Amino acid sequence: MVDSFRDHLRRERLKSTRQRELIAQTFAEVEGHVSVEELLERCRVRDPKVGYATVYRTLKLLVDAGVASARNFGEGFARYEPVDDQHHDHLVCLVCGRIDEFHDPQIERLQDQVARDLGYVLTHHRHEIFGVCAPCQQERSREELEPVLRTERRSEGQGFGETFRHYLGAHGLRLTKQRELIAGLFADLDHHVRVEELYDLVRRRDRSIGSATVYRTLNLLVAAGLAACRHFGDGFTRFEPRDEVHHDHLIDEDTGEVIEFHDPRIEARQDELVKAEGYLVSHHRHDLFGRRIENPEVGGK
Repeated sequence: MVDSFRDHLRRERLKSTRQRELIAQTFAEVEGHVSVEELLERCRVRDPKVGYATVYRTLKLLVDAGVASARNFGEGFARYEPVDDQHHDHLVCLVCGRIDEFHDPQIERLQDQVARDLGYVLTHHRHEIFGVCAPCQQERSREELEPVLRTERRSEGQGFGETFRHYLGAHGLRLTKQRELIAGLFADLDHHVRVEELYDLVRRRDRSIGSATVYRTLNLLVAAGLAACRHFGDGFTRFEPRDEVHHDHLIDEDTGEVIEFHDPRIEARQDELVKAEGYLVSHHRHDLFGRRIENPEVGGK
């Protein structure tokens, strides 16, 4: 891995400094997933002068070199892991932060078929399942775990506006006219929207509303189970109204188009895997990335 990193630096005409070498070597010894802060702590055992910014920038270079992978498990920060020859996906415990890796050939075949049926060939994918691991289930009662397991569930039997009002009231928050307008416009969307795009829609109706209000309201809608927050690897956060039927995503690598799909075979196999690992599931994220098949007859073989 370190040799590949050196080759990348040479190709990009970047210096292979002593600190970069130390950080790359320390990262190569990592087992599992590490945050910038955790890697910094390990590096400072060898050199107390290593700074946070240097570790952060070197990790970005390792990703660019193709020897590291960046992951976001909903904690608000990225984790990194060395890239190996065997692709794997992740089971994440929302209570203790434990991350279990899995690789399932059946799901791999099914998602390839989904992509072909949509006219695409896959380049890569991301499949993360979030829930509560078996040890945490033993240490906590079902009542204690219920808030975790309900993090992304919409209130049953309630409409969008009613659910939002109920959530705000339960948390001592007011349903202001601005929040009501933003929530109403968002509820009418049939696609994934960036904060800036929703802000433009809102400003056409009320120019007094600021972008910070739109952003905070979207986060409240996520917390209420009415919106889903999505990251498709292009550096932007997108939101979509949460409907009653779960769906996953295929992202066109060339155009950025996001196609929704739902495959019962993948969902059923996923349930089998989770049961075998002893997890209680809250939600999952399954994103396929691909490019259109230029010759469908060849791609379908």
